[in-house]
Amino acid sequence: MNALQSRILDVPAPAQVWTYTDLTETAEKQIERLLEIAAEKQRQGDPLLAKIYQDFAQGAFVLWKTLTKGRFDDVDHDRIERMLARKVMP
Repeated sequence: MNALQSRILDVPAPAQVWTYTDLTETAEKQIERLLEIAAEKQRQGDPLLAKIYQDFAQGAFVLWKTLTKGRFDDVDHDRIERMLARKVMP
């Protein structure tokens, strides 16, 4: 990924050392973005695509937990879980 792609995706450049804070903030931003897309797809009458984006958000959470190797802050974990608990699907 080049610097332009990093800016487009709103993630730190690959050469950057990722701190716990970087990982957490990026994961939260991506989860929120994916949930917003899921909600939009649901409003547009496409529940299948809404579910797919909701699953992508869940996958981002699982990746965050894996990358932080279980050493995450419980406050961060609970905050992200609450984000995911907002169901897009009826």
